[in-house]
Amino acid sequence: FGTCWPHCAPDAISAVRNRQLYNQNGSARTLGGENRLRAYPEDRFEGAHSELIGAELRWNFSSERKPVDLFFMRDIRTGIQAALFHEVGSVSEDRGDLWREKRSSSGVGVRFVMGSGFVYRFDYATGDEGEQLVVFVSYPWEAL
Repeated sequence: FGTCWPHCAPDAISAVRNRQLYNQNGSARTLGGENRLRAYPEDRFEGAHSELIGAELRWNFSSERKPVDLFFMRDIRTGIQAALFHEVGSVSEDRGDLWREKRSSSGVGVRFVMGSGFVYRFDYATGDEGEQLVVFVSYPWEAL
């Protein structure tokens, strides 16, 4: 800890320990946010190991090509979808401890699929720590 010990803040000690575990074990994707455990804030859960099991059911309501001209979106709408989803995930520093503690997220959503490839997604999710509204715009050629 260099010259700051024993006066280091607990956050600094935690950051050093996390870096040590990262260097020792690697790092898995975090859980929480717009794609994994949507009821929790972005990057809410992190560890060297993570697993996520999820299911999403989608219904296509419309596939007609209809022009859209709003202040934030000008395109041709090619689809409207409704979705139901449920996700369960776990993180741990040790692989053997995965699933000893887990969190879940359930919710509903709507998607607007555009002719340009953009997808406008609105999800409402609930979990153990509360609820969250996710507004997400994706482009088909961007990396997740």
